[in-house]
Amino acid sequence: MRVWDDFVLERLQGTLGGDASLDQRPLQFQSSDPGFNYFSSFVYDKGACVLRMLSAALGQDKFMSGLGIYLRQNAYSNTVPADLWQGLSSASNTDVAGLMNTWVTQPGFPLITVTESNKTISLEQHRFVSTGNLSTAADILYPVPIGLRTQHGVTRSVFSERTTTLELNDDMDFFYLNSDSMGYWRTKYTPDRLRKLGQQAKRLTVAERIGLVGDTSALVEAGHYNASAFLGLISQMKDEDDVFVWKPMIQEIKAYQSRWMGSTDIAGKLDELVRNITGSLADKLGQQSSNQSDYFQQQLYTTIFETAGLSGVPSIVQTSKSMLRDMVNNNASVANVSPLKDAAMAISLKHGGTEEVCIWHLQSRICMSANILCA
Repeated sequence: MRVWDDFVLERLQGTLGGDASLDQRPLQFQSSDPGFNYFSSFVYDKGACVLRMLSAALGQDKFMSGLGIYLRQNAYSNTVPADLWQGLSSASNTDVAGLMNTWVTQPGFPLITVTESNKTISLEQHRFVSTGNLSTAADILYPVPIGLRTQHGVTRSVFSERTTTLELNDDMDFFYLNSDSMGYWRTKYTPDRLRKLGQQAKRLTVAERIGLVGDTSALVEAGHYNASAFLGLISQMKDEDDVFVWKPMIQEIKAYQSRWMGSTDIAGKLDELVRNITGSLADKLGQQSSNQSDYFQQQLYTTIFETAGLSGVPSIVQTSKSMLRDMVNNNASVANVSPLKDAAMAISLKHGGTEEVCIWHLQSRICMSANILCA
């Protein structure tokens, strides 16, 4: 199972997206409305994200020990967040309340901007909002548990000021600020560093690569990067071989294609970029697919096959047309042909002609008579 990779992709990235609104509520909130829903899915998801971040900051053993203290001390009782912080503080010898109160009583999360100079990096934090202007009063200062990954491993510290500087010395070649995407924030790197991280992507864990793609995409949407930053990143990551990383990449690619479908020139250039990124991987995965029993690799092939084919990779288009004909020639039910059947149909219709449209209508039983369609 890929529980934590799935959590980072679905829960963490989704919650960060919802929490970037300027009017989002904090976790701990009082309302005069007796019908107010205090325990929405957002509360559960953000709560899980910040506790995961706290677990990394304290260390999992101390976190679990503190959780045990909390449960024993408060058995059969109602509790408040301070009770949990007390148990965790006892186990870790850390001021957990000081670390966590802002995260539960204030909304949002920070954007940490990284700049570089010689052998040091400077960090600056401000509350991240996807749209709108952020007033000084709304610019919250968060205690941020940093997990800095370098060639020597992960170093943890807490960043609670507006700005700070870290000495990296011989670690300037490779560093990543949010190890295993345990932190609940977004990171903005310089364009050169972002490009280099794309080249060094295989030195990152899957969760970190998901976070890198998610941060870059969100920062483009919020106007902190140009679209070329995201497109350049995924071009550097074209050797990626994990479906959990490809899913957000392709989701954003589709958003770009949808946004620019009215411009023939831009849409054509996007298709060309996608062909360059996915073409060789689609062919490679296709050669391995007959012997592939791994569920996630099958998912990856299906995802790449569809994306490459719709962008016009010739080998995938030809394969799709052949599959569509086989469905009819072998009198096979569409439901039993292949996991690629829906993708093959979509690709054949986009890049095919009258024959493919005819076959699709026959197979889908949209018309009673094929003669009407094919006349």
